[in-house]
Amino acid sequence: MEDVRLELVGDDQWRVMNVALEPTDVTALLGFVERIAGVFEATFFSDPTTIRRFATAEGARRAFAPSGPTADVSVVVEAGTSGPGAIPMWLQRPGPERHAVAATDF
Repeated sequence: MEDVRLELVGDDQWRVMNVALEPTDVTALLGFVERIAGVFEATFFSDPTTIRRFATAEGARRAFAPSGPTADVSVVVEAGTSGPGAIPMWLQRPGPERHAVAATDF
C-alpha cells in the first residue's frame, strides 16, 4: 500500500500512481481522485465506468492499493449519471474532438 501515492495535478485533483513501477510505465497510473463538495471521487482505470466516493483522500488512496479494501466505506456511482456522481468534467472530452486512431498514426 505504500507504493500507491496521490500526486496533485490541479485544484482538488490528483492522479493515483503506483510508485513501485517506473513513471514511464503506463500501468503505473492507476486512476484519478477529485474532491467535489467535500467528497473524494475515485475513478479507477480498472473500471473507468464506475466512480466510487470516499469521505477522505486517504480512504480513496487505500482503495487503489492491491492489498484490499479500505475501512472508509465507498459509494458506487455509475458513470453517465447527472449530479455529483457524473464523470468528472476534467475526464470528459467533447464529442467533436474524438477520432479513431490508426496504427499508422504513430
